[in-house]
Amino acid sequence: DKNPVDANVIRIPLIGLEKSIVGTPAAAASGVQGNYDVTYQLTIENDGSTPLQTLTLNEDLQSQFGGAFVGLVGTPTITASSATDPPEINPLYDGTAANSNIFNSSSSVLNVNQSVTVQIVVEVDPDHPAAIYDSVTGDGNNDLESQATTSGLDPANGTLVSDHSNDPTALLIPEVALTKTLIGEPLPATSGTAGNLELTYDLHFTNIGNEALNSLSLLEDLQSQYGGGFVQIVGSPTITASTASDPIELNAAYDGTTVNAQLIDNSGSNTNLLDSGQSVTVRLVIEVDPDDPTANLIDGGLVSQATVTGTGDQSGSILNDHSD
Repeated sequence: DKNPVDANVIRIPLIGLEKSIVGTPAAAASGVQGNYDVTYQLTIENDGSTPLQTLTLNEDLQSQFGGAFVGLVGTPTITASSATDPPEINPLYDGTAANSNIFNSSSSVLNVNQSVTVQIVVEVDPDHPAAIYDSVTGDGNNDLESQATTSGLDPANGTLVSDHSNDPTALLIPEVALTKTLIGEPLPATSGTAGNLELTYDLHFTNIGNEALNSLSLLEDLQSQYGGGFVQIVGSPTITASTASDPIELNAAYDGTTVNAQLIDNSGSNTNLLDSGQSVTVRLVIEVDPDDPTANLIDGGLVSQATVTGTGDQSGSILNDHSD
């Protein structure tokens, strides 16, 4: 017997599991718009005083994500191991309830202080109508949560020990969307300059992700895009609609030029926080001279594109979107 039971020895079988997201979610390799590939890392460690055998590692993503779970990308891989006898990957593992064990049933030995690290890549559709949010905690934060479980057997006395991954791993996907709409028809400029027109645009941006966004930026450099066709901003930009819990502050210096192209003021204590599902509409009126000889005309018209940028409040991920 390689593991004799000694009445004078206190055996403490103990196993630990840590789980984290590696990097930031990336656009799905499948090419499906709105889907993401997420890399999860799971590390098992023998934290006790006795060897552990017959390791299991269960991750049922289908039950925890619901319709947001699309499938695995590739197969799980062991990225690091100090195990005496490393576990083997289960070729049938697919993240579903039917095949939730990442390891197969082959023998494995994890001695004291040894560890094994596994990575899996998962494709998710966070906007799927059957997605399950907050499946572990029920905390109402609209997170895609998952929690793995590992176990090992003390061969000396048959004690089975297990552990859940640390606090449920919340998948944060920061996303923002921006649209730009011409309101009404171009009108003769109130400046009275013959041939000049006034255009009214609404810039509408929405937090379509599941993470709050801060440090918002809204850039509209009309001078560079219109060239000589840009005359001036008429009046000051205004917020015509907002559901933001932390109201957006506009930059009083904005004038549509390259030097002052930023519409949002992030100076001082302005955090400009936009929670998931919240949106803001900014309206600006522009005077243009489409007949200026240095106007940048594209297919006979003046074309411009605005850009919104935000930072994930927890993840720190920076993301942006351009108006059409």
